[in-house]
Amino acid sequence: MKSDYSNDDSITNFFDSFKGRKLFKLPVEIEENQSLVSDFIEKCKAIKIHIEEHINNSNYENSSQLENCLDVFDSLERGISQTLEAFLSGDIKASYDKFEKMLESKHTSIHLTNISTRLSAICNSETPLYRVRKSDNYLTKREEIFHIPFSQRHLVRNQRYSVAGLPCLYLGASLYVCWREMNRPDFNKLFVSAFYTSQTHPEEMILNLNIEALIDITSNFRNKNQPKNFKLALSLVALWPLILSCNYLNKQQDAIFIQEYVIPNLLMQWISRQAEHKIIGIAYHTTKIDSGYYGYKGLNVVFPPQINHSDVKRHDYCPHLAKQFVCTPPLSWQVLKSIEYIPERQSISSTEKLSKYLRRGKKWDILDQLDEEIVSVYQLTDFYKLEVCIQDVQNPGRIKTKK
Repeated sequence: MKSDYSNDDSITNFFDSFKGRKLFKLPVEIEENQSLVSDFIEKCKAIKIHIEEHINNSNYENSSQLENCLDVFDSLERGISQTLEAFLSGDIKASYDKFEKMLESKHTSIHLTNISTRLSAICNSETPLYRVRKSDNYLTKREEIFHIPFSQRHLVRNQRYSVAGLPCLYLGASLYVCWREMNRPDFNKLFVSAFYTSQTHPEEMILNLNIEALIDITSNFRNKNQPKNFKLALSLVALWPLILSCNYLNKQQDAIFIQEYVIPNLLMQWISRQAEHKIIGIAYHTTKIDSGYYGYKGLNVVFPPQINHSDVKRHDYCPHLAKQFVCTPPLSWQVLKSIEYIPERQSISSTEKLSKYLRRGKKWDILDQLDEEIVSVYQLTDFYKLEVCIQDVQNPGRIKTKK
C-alpha cells in the first residue's frame, strides 16, 4: 500500500516545470492595456490551466491533494482581487477586512504555516543577514544601523512591505542584494553590519515567500524529508496567488502611491497584528534581479516593529526586534575595503578557478551581463570579501533601544 506521500515521477516533473516555464517566472509586470486587477486575474488563470492540465494528464495517487489545493488557490485569487478592488476604490477598511478574512480561513492558515521557517534557519552564526546604510555622517553605534528611529519616522517612505511612517527593519542575505535594493549607491558613503539571531527566541518564524528556495525544496522528494517537502509543495501551489501578488514590479519609481505594493503592505500589517502566529517577518526574493540568478544571495527579510504607543515614548527603536538580534557595529565600506584581509575559507585554487571561468566568459560575453551573473564569481568580489571580513574580525553585540 502506498503512503500518503507516495513518490511519483509526475509530481516531481510538475514542480520541475515551475523552473522551466515563463509562466512561473518572478517578478512580473502588468501587461500593456491591463489594470493591476485584470492582469492578476489573467496570470492566475494561466497558472491554474497549467495545474489542471497536469492533474488531468496524470494518474498519480496524490492528484486529489493537488486538486484540494486549487480550492485555496481560487479563494486567494478571489480574495486578493476583491481586496485590490476595494482598496483602489478608496474603501481601505473594507479592503483590509476582506484580506484578513481571506488569510484567516483554516486551510489557508495551514498552508501559511507550512511555508514558514524558523528565523534561526536563515540567520545564524554561519549565515548572518546584512544591513547597509548610506550616511554622510560617520556611524559607530549599532543602533545607528538598525531601523530608522521612531523620532525620525517622517523619513520613512512607502516600501514594498511597509507603509510610509512605519520604520521596519530590512535585512539581506548578501551585501550585494542590499546594494541592489538601494539602487546601486556610491560605495564611499556606505556602512555595513552583520546581524545574527539571538538564541533566546528559537520559536520565532518567518513567512517564506522566497520562491526560489521553495521550488528548490519541492523539486526533490527522494529524501528523508519527503513528507515535509510534499506538504511544502502543495502549499506552494495553494498560495501561488498570494506569492504572485507580492511580486509585481513597480513601474513608477518616483510615485507617491504604488499600487503594486498594496498587497505586500496589507500582508505586513496582517503579520504585525497576529502575534499568536509567532510569525515576525517576511522573507522574499529581491525584485531587483531576475529570480533565476541568485538563490539565497537574493534573499531579503523584513521585520515590522512590534510596539505600542507607550513603547514609542520610551524607545527610539523597537525593543522586541532588538532582542531578536545581535549585530556588529557599523563599519565604513571604504575602511573595510582598505583592509587586505585574506579569508581562511577561500583557497588560492578556488580563486584561480573562478578567475579562469571569468576569462573564459569573454567568449560568451559574460562581462556584458556581469551585474546579473556576479553570483557565479561571487568569491572574487569585494562583496564576498567584506562579508567574510565582518564575520571573522568583528564581535556582535546588543542594540540599545531607549532614548
